[in-house]
Amino acid sequence: MQQVQAGGRTDSDWQSSAAQNMFMFPFFAQPGIQRVEASSWSCLSPPVAGEAPVMQTLALEREWPIQHFPPATFGPVLPAHGEPALTVRTSPERLIAAVRRADFPVIAEHLADPAVRAAIDTEDDSGRSALDHALENKAFRLARVLVQHGARIADEELLDQQLLVDLINADELAFARDVARARQRLMASQNAPPPDNELALQPALTMAILIGDVELVSLLLSPLSFTLRDNMGNTLLHFGVAAANPRMLPSLLAHLPADQLQRQSMLDAKRVDGRTPLLQAVVSNRPTAAGVLLRAGATIDAVDRKAETAMHKAARDGLLEIGRLLLALGARTDMLNWHGQTPMALARDHGRPDFVQLLEAFDAQE
Repeated sequence: MQQVQAGGRTDSDWQSSAAQNMFMFPFFAQPGIQRVEASSWSCLSPPVAGEAPVMQTLALEREWPIQHFPPATFGPVLPAHGEPALTVRTSPERLIAAVRRADFPVIAEHLADPAVRAAIDTEDDSGRSALDHALENKAFRLARVLVQHGARIADEELLDQQLLVDLINADELAFARDVARARQRLMASQNAPPPDNELALQPALTMAILIGDVELVSLLLSPLSFTLRDNMGNTLLHFGVAAANPRMLPSLLAHLPADQLQRQSMLDAKRVDGRTPLLQAVVSNRPTAAGVLLRAGATIDAVDRKAETAMHKAARDGLLEIGRLLLALGARTDMLNWHGQTPMALARDHGRPDFVQLLEAFDAQE
């Protein structure tokens, strides 16, 4: 049998990994694969009690394009150089079996049948549909294809954070956005308060912030989101400071309430150690984030539990860019921390001569 070259792996590689886990979906786990140079395809046959799974080979056209089943573009499996196209007796039950054994060409044929698509949520004896099996085995690209062909995600799955967390972890962000939109529509149709598991800071939302997916974050935000905290007291703005995408923090700030008192309380919300988002930005040496927060109205001389301001933090670590920003926007240089130290004293004690010169030059201008 001719070897399959896909992402540097051969037929024997796929067979070895598949034999270890009959539910493995190797092509859906390889986002970089676009085409398969092959004249054959291997898949697992249905398991037989007491016997090991058996590999079967299906004839496919050479250079058959593999696009992870593009949405709503299914057709019959391509013929192999004049051979008749692979045909199967289609039914929802057989679709479930094909999903369970990762038989992609057969899945494609089933989904090309309108009758199968109309009954795509049919359940097997265990009470699970084809989509349930795909989600259970974290075959998320296949799951998205099933959804795009009419499969319905159960309400409890949409409301549960775990599916979104799993999708973000798997870097299936397009599917995560689809799920978030469906979740948004469901909650709007029910006109109900958020589920109990959203009365704490949502893990899916914080993950989306940290990876910098602005669209996904906007889909997951709710009126309660900015009032919630994790066990360290971090708010969404604290996470926004650490976001990989520099557009994330401005996007979050744009969703703050219009009421000035509420807005200010969220801008200056403190963690358990007393750090506001601004103080967190300084400690993390993120001058861009610090500037965004200050322009949004964050209190420049807010103090943490050690009575230290942003200027104290910048002086201790010798952060010249942030120091210049704070001085330009009116930060005080005479405030004392709990040890009675000014920012100048901290800069001297920690060996930051450049910062000392910055403060001396500023004082000389006053």
